[in-house]
Amino acid sequence: MSDSGIREQKSTSGYRKQELGRVGEQLAMELLESKGYDLVAKNWRGRIGELDLVVSGHGVLVFVEVRTLKADDFDDPLASIGPSKIRQVSRTAREYLSRNPPPKDVDLRFDVVGVTLTDGSGAKIEHIKGAFEVPGDLF
Repeated sequence: MSDSGIREQKSTSGYRKQELGRVGEQLAMELLESKGYDLVAKNWRGRIGELDLVVSGHGVLVFVEVRTLKADDFDDPLASIGPSKIRQVSRTAREYLSRNPPPKDVDLRFDVVGVTLTDGSGAKIEHIKGAFEVPGDLF
């Protein structure tokens, strides 16, 4: 399932990669909050990697990978999620859950939010629910 939205955003030409990521994560969180999700953790670091956002809502704990690009990068931010990134996010989620066990009745899901910042006019934000499957050995 995909939802898109346009948000006003300042010029992207001066963003460094880290700033670009922070802006994308903020826009992604605003979109998720508007859909009824609450922030549980942001930039949670484990031994293997980092979880951009962990949110909860609607009986689901969601691990969210945020991918942000400038429009002039001529690429799809969602295309950069490959098998190695999925493994890293899955393993980091496993570590997160071992330290922060969720209630038994909560489902788990992996979402991706792609943010494309356009120069001066806004941002295209695409939210993919269940972007990849929860590995069976996560529990």
